[in-house]
Amino acid sequence: MPLTDPVPSVKPAGKIPLWLKLLYSSFVAVLVPWYWSAYGPTNFLYFCHVALLLTLVALWREDRLLSSMSAVGILLPEVLWMADLVSTAEGYPLVGMTGYMFDPSLSLFTRGLSFFHFWLPLHLWFGMMMVGLPLCIFMPTHLILSRMFLSSGLERAQTVSG
Repeated sequence: MPLTDPVPSVKPAGKIPLWLKLLYSSFVAVLVPWYWSAYGPTNFLYFCHVALLLTLVALWREDRLLSSMSAVGILLPEVLWMADLVSTAEGYPLVGMTGYMFDPSLSLFTRGLSFFHFWLPLHLWFGMMMVGLPLCIFMPTHLILSRMFLSSGLERAQTVSG
């Protein structure tokens, strides 16, 4: 009896509109060479950029596994980026990670490309809904990672003070 995957990672093509795939692909085709020349290839090792590229493949394959990998890696940090951008625009930076978006020494084009940090989590969220990824798959991962982070921070603080 052959083993079957109860949740196949690839669904039949056609759930994600072609216009969305082409629009996303065009954005990545502009961003990659621009960032490569401006920041170098190591810039693409950040989770947000890995997720951007992984999402490109996930879009075309309509692959739930790749979409979930992108979501696990960036959804919560990018939501923090979104909140910081909005709060910085209001004059009250939350964590200060988006100050560069308001730096007039950077070109508007470069800042516009960096705005993907805002719409990518929304895209992943709705993309997971379209492809059928249950959101509960990645939530336990974030809870576990948060718990690990908090407990390791407490242990370090106890070691330093003790």
